[in-house]
Amino acid sequence: MSDQIQLARQPILDSNLTLRGYELLARDGAGVFPKHVSGDASTSHVLINALAEFGLENVVGGTPAYINITREFVIGDLPLPPAKVVLELLETIEPDDEVMKGIANLRDKGFRLAVDDYTGPRAGYAELLSAVDIIKVDCFGKTLKEVSEILKGLGDVHARLLAEKVETHQEFRAYRELGFHLFQGYFYAQPDLLKSRTTSANRANLMSLLASLQNPDITPEELEGIIVRDPALSLKLVRFLNSVHIGLRRRIESLREVVVYLGSDTVRNLACLLMLSGVDNKPRQLMVTAMMRARMCEELAKATKAALPARAFTVGLFSTLDAVMDRSLPEVLADLPLSEDIAEALLRRRGALGTQLEIVLALERGDWSRIPLNAPQLQPAYLAALEWVAAMEDELAGAA
Repeated sequence: MSDQIQLARQPILDSNLTLRGYELLARDGAGVFPKHVSGDASTSHVLINALAEFGLENVVGGTPAYINITREFVIGDLPLPPAKVVLELLETIEPDDEVMKGIANLRDKGFRLAVDDYTGPRAGYAELLSAVDIIKVDCFGKTLKEVSEILKGLGDVHARLLAEKVETHQEFRAYRELGFHLFQGYFYAQPDLLKSRTTSANRANLMSLLASLQNPDITPEELEGIIVRDPALSLKLVRFLNSVHIGLRRRIESLREVVVYLGSDTVRNLACLLMLSGVDNKPRQLMVTAMMRARMCEELAKATKAALPARAFTVGLFSTLDAVMDRSLPEVLADLPLSEDIAEALLRRRGALGTQLEIVLALERGDWSRIPLNAPQLQPAYLAALEWVAAMEDELAGAA
């Protein structure tokens, strides 16, 4: 079934930018649902089938999975572990007696419930709102005043509030002030313009090191010399490469061995990853996103043979540099001596590298319209990236 399902996840963060779960999105590989089944119902079936095959823990780790469910799942059986999921009730569900009985049954089993796409008071909706744990508000295209009016319509409901489709740090701060507790959207992977005026010396040094590492004419000896100038980075890199998840056949004792054994491109990418993972005042989820993009681009390059895997990894990793540096991407890249194909991929999505990055970003957002239907390598690449990132998070924590 794995080649017939396309799965994606979107992080949900709290007001401190700590990960609190992932909403899961899915479609079948053909992108065509049976005519007698609604799109929403089919999506719910695809999700549950996907989780049965891939394993919930492999997709979301130890955080809860937010899953859309239809009326049939509210009033019927749901083969999911209550402690590991939050069930999102689609806005198309009418809270009649049968549905309310189903909700009570789900709560008795220990499930947490959310209302999806709340837009304001509806007839007969008060009882349902009082029975859920989370209320999700789609903020896309709405003014702050309009969102505020939606919240006023909730009255004294005590559920936690989740703002969906938050795209900028300014929006995040505004919705936090309105009283939202949870946030979904890619604001955390965008530059924070308020912070851009006070770029720290730490970031300036980072850019200098990245520029040196990305020099296309660098020799293995010069690469070793650059890394050696940062003792902490040198130690992290050697420890990192000797970890069980990297899978080297023998223990590495020196940087010279690292460069010879793995090659300059791989060492360059790993050094950049380690440096970016140490950036201060950035949410952990930003690094997770950078690693997912990097590994997925690399896996797609290996599968399609359309680009060099090491360069694909660089493109995915550097696609978050604007958020890391709190500057526009053209500004950041102007300071780096990147090869033309990498720069074109990052700035204009051109070439094989750019096409792969575009697909990875579309999958990240669950934008199925921008993803080729006939892409059997996509889901294996996604699952391989999930597994690699989970292992790397543990190793990066150990290296730190």
